[in-house]
Amino acid sequence: MRRALGTMSAPPKDFASAIEAVREYLTGRADITMRPAHNGHIPLFVLGTGSGLKIAARLGLPAVVGGPLLTAGPEAFDEYRSTFCPSEQLDEPYLIASTEIFVADSPSEARELSLPEAWAMSESRLTGAFPPLEPTTSLPDSLTQRQQRNVAKALAPVTAGTEDQVLSAISELLVRTGADEIMSTASTFDTTALYTSDARLAAAVAATL
Repeated sequence: MRRALGTMSAPPKDFASAIEAVREYLTGRADITMRPAHNGHIPLFVLGTGSGLKIAARLGLPAVVGGPLLTAGPEAFDEYRSTFCPSEQLDEPYLIASTEIFVADSPSEARELSLPEAWAMSESRLTGAFPPLEPTTSLPDSLTQRQQRNVAKALAPVTAGTEDQVLSAISELLVRTGADEIMSTASTFDTTALYTSDARLAAAVAATL
């Protein structure tokens, strides 16, 4: 993808400039314009990895944080809020915590749903390519130490369990990060099981409102 876009690196200064260019394009202030023109408001969100949170704060944009950063301390989130500069899009900082959420009858069943994605993430770290998700029955019985570390790293930010366990974990995540919104980004091989998990999550959350 980077080769197709004509760049093999993304230093922070270039990332910020690219976001600014997209913002100018979407607001009709760039040298080129969209046809047909979009008259509505198209919000921008910055993925808060690496220097993303700092760039989001400087540009006055909402940030989406996921992966290992969710298991870190609150310092990065506090810095985003304290250094946030209001913009046309946003008056105050807005943080979205993105995590894979799986709901099942037991923690082991919910955790099993998370394994295909975790395995694919592990393989992508070794090969550089993200493979198709596979059923858990197709995954190897034994893993190398490196594969074990990569799978464990991918599973660390996952929220999996029964309804009560998931709701408790979400509450803890909200308190720890101070997030304004939780985004569930679950993915697994068994789409029917995924739809069931999502429906149970939605019902559980709705019951608390």
